[in-house]
Amino acid sequence: MATPPRLISLLAQFDFARKRLADRMAGPEGDSGNGVSIEIPGMTDEEYLWEPVPDCWSVRLRAAGPGPGATVLVGAGEWGRDSARPSHPSPPPFTTIAWRLSHLSEMLTLRADHTIGRHALTRDGYRSSGDAAGALAAFGSGAEAWRMALVSADDVALDTVGRSTYPDGSDQTIPSSRLSGGLIRNCCTTGQRSPCCAISTAHGIVEFVSPRTQSAQARYT
Repeated sequence: MATPPRLISLLAQFDFARKRLADRMAGPEGDSGNGVSIEIPGMTDEEYLWEPVPDCWSVRLRAAGPGPGATVLVGAGEWGRDSARPSHPSPPPFTTIAWRLSHLSEMLTLRADHTIGRHALTRDGYRSSGDAAGALAAFGSGAEAWRMALVSADDVALDTVGRSTYPDGSDQTIPSSRLSGGLIRNCCTTGQRSPCCAISTAHGIVEFVSPRTQSAQARYT
């Protein structure tokens, strides 16, 4: 099957965003943003779970219960991700790198399964990691699974509404080409770490310098 020209562009965008996030989280080097390669130390567990402001949502030990404003720790296993049912609070809480990376990896993994897999994985069955290394490995696996879903698409599939049957989103009302664009944006925003840690809300990205410097300066982008 010949690769549709627009899929070539979509794959290039996805690969760029995936590598950008992985480099900025794991190091040992990455693009500074202006084409210059810089040294990037691997993310520590402290940075992964760091809560720079009060009442952050994060990934937590299930035995500790949900964080402030959350009503449930979603997922399976020892660790869960803060959430609220039936709906999230307004304004939305700040989220840690752990929360963002767990959320992104879950979306990639489950949407791939509901596109070319068994259509069986669920949010309640997804396992979040309590450490940086495990979270990065989960992201790598999820990103590769979604890339396989992209590669399998022809022009008809790219325009098919509801090709992904993932039940916890708008997947069944939009074409897969638009769905991939949303995942690419999530990769890019989650990757804004070095030299800062990034916490995302529905209103944008707020960057705080790494806990290594113990500074509380912030800027909106």
